Amino acid sequence: MAVPYSAGTVRELARLYAGHEVLRPFRIRCHEPGAVLEVGLRGVFPGGRADVRLEVERFVGGGYAGQVYKVRLTDVVRREGEVEGL
Repeated sequence: MAVPYSAGTVRELARLYAGHEVLRPFRIRCHEPGAVLEVGLRGVFPGGRADVRLEVERFVGGGYAGQVYKVRLTDVVRREGEVEGL
């Protein structure tokens, strides 16, 4: 009988992995709902920079181009100039 998938188990394994200072980075195949991502952005025109915090709401799908998520923008820290639309 198959064991059901558990996002909590995945989070716990990632926490344990990080605690052992393994040299090989932990590879995340899919972000779970509730995961918080901190990303640096750069605008195209104007070319401002910002750091943003995103919270994953749900996995939408994936394929050749990569994974698609619905996220909520929770914080913006402008580093340089303006990044339009945030």
